[in-house]
Amino acid sequence: MNKEECIKMFKCWGDFVRITSRLNDDILEIKRLIGYNRQVRAMTYDGVPGSSDISKPTEETAIKNIEVYEAEIRELEKRIGEVRKNKDLVDEFLLTLDTYDRRLISLRYLRRKSWENISMNIYMSVRQCYRIHNKILAALGEYNEKKTTAGADNIHG
Repeated sequence: MNKEECIKMFKCWGDFVRITSRLNDDILEIKRLIGYNRQVRAMTYDGVPGSSDISKPTEETAIKNIEVYEAEIRELEKRIGEVRKNKDLVDEFLLTLDTYDRRLISLRYLRRKSWENISMNIYMSVRQCYRIHNKILAALGEYNEKKTTAGADNIHG
């Protein structure tokens, strides 16, 4: 796992609530659309000569829409699972760090502080904060590799 992937992982961890909230909002909107399409399917027109139900093409379109929407929901739920898995992995990793390292990551990715602000907060130079950050990124990459390898061993072993 390279540096950029580790940074992305921390950003995803820091934005967990916002990301999952947005994805859940998307799911609710799609469920609303499914409900609308189910209503379209169920509509009947009384008093229309020669027809007691909604047209077949309209019903087929509504059914196809529902299938597409349900597939979108599955994809969004899969994405939520991936974000949650990422968060859990980062949470586990943070437990392996000392207090200063955890504080640096928390300030940077949860509270979105600048490097200058972080350096004043933990009483280190900006340059030292960068060094520690790079050390943490490398450690996260190694931790992720070990977890991935251990997971693969458990599956195959």
